[in-house]
Amino acid sequence: MKYYILLIFSIFFISCKNTENIKIDENNNIALQSGWISEDKYITSAIGYPSSNIKNTNQKESAYNAAIALVKIKIETAFLKEVKNLDDKKQKNIKEFINSHLKILEENYIDNRYYKIVAYIEQKNLLFNLKNNNL
Repeated sequence: MKYYILLIFSIFFISCKNTENIKIDENNNIALQSGWISEDKYITSAIGYPSSNIKNTNQKESAYNAAIALVKIKIETAFLKEVKNLDDKKQKNIKEFINSHLKILEENYIDNRYYKIVAYIEQKNLLFNLKNNNL
């Protein structure tokens, strides 16, 4: 009997695990969490703040650049976790791949203080190609 309860609990846990990247806020808006959505798509978000020594006219651009840089770093870090034994050339190829395939899903400049960006990379068999160094 104990094994049946454990088996049922395991099946329930596995079936609920697929929804962990999707959350619904108090206004019933869907908010995506960072991570692998599927083998073909990785999504993440970042907030960029303007540099403190930038004039008011360039603060928006500075915050945008900071957010984009942070998104790229987050994606690169996630990709490098999936790959083992990388040399410098392959690591450079991953960076170039991220730069050329990055797509912005949402961007907002909020209260003239910071820039929020949600970005993703999508390609057929992305995770498989990444693990096999085929990017």
